[in-house]
Amino acid sequence: MRRIMLLPVAVAALICIVASIASTPGRAGREAAPAYVTQIPSGYRDWKLISVAHEEGNFHSFAAVLGNDIAVKAYRDGTLPFPDGTIIAALHYSHVPSDPNNKAFGQPQSFVPGVPTNIQFMVKDSTRYAATGGWGFAHFKDGKPADAAFMKSCFPCHEKANGTDLVFTHYAPRVERRDIGCLRVLTGEEKIRYETLESSFADPACSCGCSRRIRGDSRATRLQRTCNTVGA
Repeated sequence: MRRIMLLPVAVAALICIVASIASTPGRAGREAAPAYVTQIPSGYRDWKLISVAHEEGNFHSFAAVLGNDIAVKAYRDGTLPFPDGTIIAALHYSHVPSDPNNKAFGQPQSFVPGVPTNIQFMVKDSTRYAATGGWGFAHFKDGKPADAAFMKSCFPCHEKANGTDLVFTHYAPRVERRDIGCLRVLTGEEKIRYETLESSFADPACSCGCSRRIRGDSRATRLQRTCNTVGA
């Protein structure tokens, strides 16, 4: 009889344990992830520059937009949508006049970054952040993350950039310089001309071939002129 009476007690205890496990966040490995980023990605100050920004109005700020290696490769390759693992950082500063620079210029025209105002991140994880277009957004002020109420405005704003995978920032243009300072044509008809002329010569004097000289051949002059053309 004693063993029979203990059975209902044991069953009730088991039900309580199961209920406790199910109601404890993370206990069953099913805790819901935040809909935004709450940790600053490590090493972001060593990332490469994507672009810069100057915002007026209520912001009145400078921004340096940086990207990790995955982000930079996607920008350079023109990959859309951005692959998972992409992280884009925006470092915002107030901008203030520079007295030393203005003194050197002889007029008020120079502004430099002032105090940092905030850091923002976009982290691509198409599974974890599926509800917000695959992006986890972040806003940190004084090293502390913004709360859920503040972060609710991020996704609706970035939806306006749906043609570029919710990213507003475009890759800043660049011109590559070679080892002796000449400018190599990167795209278009000039690139074809350069490559055609380059194939006519052997033993280049520099990596882009613009300094080679061959006596009695006018093509060397043509190559020099083509190589000095600025490309996109």
